[in-house]
Amino acid sequence: MLSLDFNLGLIPQIAIVAGFFLAEAAGQAQIFMRVRGANLGRIAMGFQWSTEVLLVNRIGAAAYFFMLALYIESGGTLERLILLLSLGLALTIIFNVWMIINLSRSPNFSGLRVTLWAENSILTAAFVATLFSVMGMTIPYFAGIFYPEYRLTLANSSFLLNTFFTILIVFIVDKRVAIYMDSSNQRLNQLAALVIGFKTLGLLFMTVAFLILYYFSLVV
Repeated sequence: MLSLDFNLGLIPQIAIVAGFFLAEAAGQAQIFMRVRGANLGRIAMGFQWSTEVLLVNRIGAAAYFFMLALYIESGGTLERLILLLSLGLALTIIFNVWMIINLSRSPNFSGLRVTLWAENSILTAAFVATLFSVMGMTIPYFAGIFYPEYRLTLANSSFLLNTFFTILIVFIVDKRVAIYMDSSNQRLNQLAALVIGFKTLGLLFMTVAFLILYYFSLVV
């Protein structure tokens, strides 16, 4: 009986980490797939690959939210949840670094500083959008642990945060990348690497914030 309880507790926790990682990593990878298609001269196929990656995002999100609800309803602690999500963020950061390295190996990968200064507003939008994405998937559920009577309302508030994320990505970041692709801009890989890099900074910022929250949850 003790072994069964442990397994039932462990499975949702593994699924939370895996689902969160798949959802975040797939979201991060969409721009990578579109640029990869452009580099191969297959822009339409690049968008198809991006759509297929979006399916992975949906599968990961479905597993994450289902198991997260099970974890919370089973009396899971905030401290353990913070550590699980921090692990998911760390895995996503590693994946992002892999994508950046892959993009940097493309021919004529230079002028990174020029692109950085020229597109600083786009990169800032990518950073802020990532904060909204992570907060939308986590903060309402953190609050739901403390205010169970408003758990449903808080859970649905995550869509509001994700709406801000979507607006920034669709109308600012992705639109600029599309312009680079249509004009066959030679700095497309540099822009994509920087966008993923600033998204990674956003993930790192949220990881640090979660660990600080974890510390205060222990001492308070």
